[in-house]
Amino acid sequence: MSKLTLDEKHRKLADCINSLKSNYLLSEVLLVAGRKLNNLHPETVALIAKIYLADEIEFTEK
Repeated sequence: MSKLTLDEKHRKLADCINSLKSNYLLSEVLLVAGRKLNNLHPETVALIAKIYLADEIEFTEK
């Protein structure tokens, strides 16, 4: 079981990715994100992958 801690500012992104997990592979999620954003930075790809693979996400206020 993997637990991920994120800033509250990433909640909307995490909610969106979690809603896609049951129907789409990680590669499909990254492909769509890349098309929507025109370009993905390596840090963004890593964040999306961490959220997708996490079993539990905790949010913190900064």
